[in-house]
Amino acid sequence: MDWNAGERGYELRDWESYPEYCAYPQYTGKIYPRKDWVELIELQKKNMTSPLHVHKYNKVPVLNQGKYGYCWMYGTVACILNRYAAQGIDPVPNLNAHATAAMGKGYRNQGGFGIEATKYVEKYGIPTFDVWPEFSNFKPLQQEKKVKQSCAKHKIVTFEETPRNSFDEVMSALIDPIDPSPCTLAFNWWRHLVGGLRGKYRGTGRNIEWGLSFVNSWKESWGSKGYGTVWNDKAKPFEAIVVRSVKAVKEN
Repeated sequence: MDWNAGERGYELRDWESYPEYCAYPQYTGKIYPRKDWVELIELQKKNMTSPLHVHKYNKVPVLNQGKYGYCWMYGTVACILNRYAAQGIDPVPNLNAHATAAMGKGYRNQGGFGIEATKYVEKYGIPTFDVWPEFSNFKPLQQEKKVKQSCAKHKIVTFEETPRNSFDEVMSALIDPIDPSPCTLAFNWWRHLVGGLRGKYRGTGRNIEWGLSFVNSWKESWGSKGYGTVWNDKAKPFEAIVVRSVKAVKEN
């Protein structure tokens, strides 16, 4: 697959200015020992319970960031949509990640990082496409009543953070047998952020390799209909945010 087929935009997080857990608590789920990973991955495969299964079964769309360097927002919103689906919201809301990134960046096409995206979600919310057209940068939309109402419905999300350059915590969040959670995955080698949905392995015994499967934001024409997998050292995320839950706000 062409790793450089589309726009990216992930800006490396400055750990001195934005240290670990400055915005969210550390991941509170169980950290599973590596000796248990194969069994837990196989259990998910058998029961079709990984976030990747949730994404595909519920027909969560593969997002399209277009010509904008807003991957950091699109990967975050992909994980939020996954949690909506896992919590029984069917169909998932048709959320416009571009709108929230544009509001956060003052309508400039600029890169960002993981907790920047989550903070914009908490501040602005995420409107749906029916009130904010795809890729629109029409600033007056932000003040329209229907946009404000839509944004207010999609802004209450519980985030947790894994340690920087972590892998075991991310894998544990994805393969947890009780409440597997999607994770944003930001890779410094790729300068890109995607929605992490499944832990994988290949090989046996001492030759096992570990990988993370994800959904990208370059439409279904990329990778395997919009999905891909990274392995070994490339699978260690520079920054990762776990999306633990979302709150569906009903219409008034």
